[in-house]
Amino acid sequence: MAYLTFWAGVEFRGRSRLGTAQSARFRALVVVLLPVTGLLGQSPGPRCHYQSGIHYFEEGNLDAAEREFREALEMSPYFVEARQNLAVALARKGEIDAAAEELEKVLAARPQWAEAHYNLGLVLLEKTDDNAALKHFRQAVELNPDYPEARNNIGLILERAGDSEGARAEFETALRIQPQFAEARNNLGQLLMRKGNLDEAISEYRSALELRPDLAEAHENLGLALRKKRDLAGAATEFRAAAALGVSAAHVNLGVVLGEEGDLDAAIAAHRKAVELLPEDAEAHYLLGGGLQQKGDLDAAIGELQKALELQPNLAPARLRLGIALRQKGDLKGATDALQAAVRRDPEGAEVHYQLGLTFRKEGKLLESVEELRRATSLKADYSEAYFGLGQTLQQLGKQQEAQAAFAEVERLHRADAEFAQANTKYNLGLQKLADGDLPLARDAFQAALSIKPDFPEARTNLGGVLLKLGETENAIGQLRTAIDLKPDDARAYYNLGLALSRQRDTQSAHDAFERAAQLDPHLKLPQTKHR
Repeated sequence: MAYLTFWAGVEFRGRSRLGTAQSARFRALVVVLLPVTGLLGQSPGPRCHYQSGIHYFEEGNLDAAEREFREALEMSPYFVEARQNLAVALARKGEIDAAAEELEKVLAARPQWAEAHYNLGLVLLEKTDDNAALKHFRQAVELNPDYPEARNNIGLILERAGDSEGARAEFETALRIQPQFAEARNNLGQLLMRKGNLDEAISEYRSALELRPDLAEAHENLGLALRKKRDLAGAATEFRAAAALGVSAAHVNLGVVLGEEGDLDAAIAAHRKAVELLPEDAEAHYLLGGGLQQKGDLDAAIGELQKALELQPNLAPARLRLGIALRQKGDLKGATDALQAAVRRDPEGAEVHYQLGLTFRKEGKLLESVEELRRATSLKADYSEAYFGLGQTLQQLGKQQEAQAAFAEVERLHRADAEFAQANTKYNLGLQKLADGDLPLARDAFQAALSIKPDFPEARTNLGGVLLKLGETENAIGQLRTAIDLKPDDARAYYNLGLALSRQRDTQSAHDAFERAAQLDPHLKLPQTKHR
């Protein structure tokens, strides 16, 4: 018999974000057509309406397809193939309850029809009734053990329920039945990646893409796996492929990877495209705001971060970053308000307390600063940046013995921190290349250090100086402002910032930066500047 059936994978895996959940939705439909003569027992009238319905369905005219299937049923109420296809058309239109009702009628008339059980399973999944959907997929497999699409969907439901071994068995059975089933390979790859088997997952994704190069979800999932392996160039290639195939969210992931590679301008461009395609996506606005903040465009960054919070008020990282951006801009009250709101939403977040402590110190509220920085270290015992900030604040309070104890803890943590050691190796390589006069390699080394330890103020100061020498003034300003935010007593950062601002003819701000550098290091020889 001729029928329309939903296609294999019910879970849309390509919406994967770096650090976010995935959404489920229907995939395309597969149309299986048999000649009209295959419909035994039907008169020419209902058969003609039935075939017209299939024709309209293939053209995407769902209203006309529905009308024709209903005409066929009006003439022949027991024409179950027409009722099955009517249900599929209704589901495609989003009329899920009506589709379920029609499929129940089909199964009442023909309870041994595996494809009807399968389609009803898909409709029930759309209604988020996993248990009922699983029951019908299992019935489809009992009736047809070699039903790879049903086994694939059983695997998806079992995985979602936490039965990873059962899910893997179903995916592998589906692939034994149909080795060319690209979507099942993609889903098996997802399961393997969640279990930490990255190499096996990558192999499955690559196999899926050999079978179906246009499978956007596999491109994006492969990109996520390659990023975990720190193959950032490979990940970027896969995210670009997913974006070219129409996955808007791939621009978000592409922007993240480009930022990690150190290509800030390209990262911002990718995030701008994401915001253009997904204007109501809070995370896209948040990431664009972060890129603009790093670039030094604080006004634009603040606007994007505020938009992110307007769309999703509980997006804690956006509120944290907004507080930092406001502090960098000099709006200490606004920064304090934002960070205190962040603390209320995330009282156990060590970084929120750390940033609020830095802001209190800038406001001259040293006792409040100490309280917040101590809170940060109590929440995260290996938080070397918080210990360093605590030591600086205690010094300002004249508590030298306590300050030295905090700085000693920083040194101890650095010696025990393999990640810091790795970043420090890259940093020292940058210093060596800078001494050799090889600015591009120095830039790459400092960026590599920051990709490992973003809160490495000396690396940011030196990167800012290198970018300035390479003529990338705006990028240099962003790096130097961040360095100063991390380490407010860095005279070199203020000095380089003054040079960068001078190039932009912002003479007053340049003078202020040079003046602060001189206060911190009276031995610095400053250039002559004019100021208002």
